[in-house]
Amino acid sequence: MGWLIPVLVLFPSLLLIRFPPTVKPVDASSVNRWLALMERLGQAGVFVIPCFYRPRIEGAIAVASLVAMALSLICYYYGWLRYMRLGRKYALLFAPLWGVSLPLAVMPVVYFGAAAAMVRSWYLALATLVFAIGHLAVSMHEYRKTVSEPRSE
Repeated sequence: MGWLIPVLVLFPSLLLIRFPPTVKPVDASSVNRWLALMERLGQAGVFVIPCFYRPRIEGAIAVASLVAMALSLICYYYGWLRYMRLGRKYALLFAPLWGVSLPLAVMPVVYFGAAAAMVRSWYLALATLVFAIGHLAVSMHEYRKTVSEPRSE
């Protein structure tokens, strides 16, 4: 049943395949390749590691973790809903939401961190840390492009 943990985060991201952004920055500059590699390694870890666990909601830590997972997932889904409803602009993938910078990058990190606590996995916690460093840095790089570069439409 642990496979459901990554699927719940991956599902909205699949929207990009069917509904790509309508307005993207022209800037072709790339992010530091080590940060991009950390993001990819972290993604692999947070998507694969939970599959080896069977989530059990036992004890206060597990309940608090489940609540944190649910709240972060709601915020994440709302960010994707905003992206779809407001014209699929690339900048909306990174724009602040409810005072949270980079919400579509931060919320999966919170979600997987809480999942690591819920399933009591140091492996998932480490993968989440690697994912957080890479994903947040890459997302910040992309966000900066959206606020400083001309856009193609």
